[in-house]
Amino acid sequence: INAEYMGQQQRERNIKLSKMKGGTSNSTYKCNNVQCCEILQGRCCLTNCFHIFCQKCITLTKIKCPVCKMANVRVKIINTNVNQICTQTLLIGLSIDEIVSAAHYALRFAYIQQEFENRFHAMKVAGYKKVSEQLREQIEHLKAQNLKISEEKKQLIADNKILYHKAKELEGLNLSIVEAQETIKATKVDNTINPTNLQTTQQKKRKAEREIGGKIQ
Repeated sequence: INAEYMGQQQRERNIKLSKMKGGTSNSTYKCNNVQCCEILQGRCCLTNCFHIFCQKCITLTKIKCPVCKMANVRVKIINTNVNQICTQTLLIGLSIDEIVSAAHYALRFAYIQQEFENRFHAMKVAGYKKVSEQLREQIEHLKAQNLKISEEKKQLIADNKILYHKAKELEGLNLSIVEAQETIKATKVDNTINPTNLQTTQQKKRKAEREIGGKIQ
């Protein structure tokens, strides 16, 4: 009576657990094609090399496994959405040898899938590291470019200052030239009025020309 009662209690717990899980197994297996990795729900394809795929990535006529490249693989359709109670009663009625063989098959499949998960995780980590390294190199390149631009900017500012001072010098030189030309014109007028000042005018002219020549140099 106690055994029957315990069995009834277990069945009721299984029914509640099945309802909580929506009547399906909580499988998180992914398609073993690394270009896909879709979470498998419902019907999918299982090979005799214990790799599992969605129906888009392998067909029943596929003769080579996309993962291990095993030739002439056999493919069968399985369903991952198995009722919780069904999974607990699948082995009922089988012999001990059959149960052990089924358990060995299931453990082999779980081991292969765990290997795939580890390899897939390692590939993702390696991809993240590669992207991180590329970003680091780009940041260093941008820093070097910014430093170069900053140095060029400083050089341009210095050059502009030099050009500004030269422009001021040229402006002063032009004013000196204009003043010298006015002086020369004035001395010419004085010479026409008073020829006795010709020698003095020529001296002033030569002096002005020397001053202009010195400033140009």
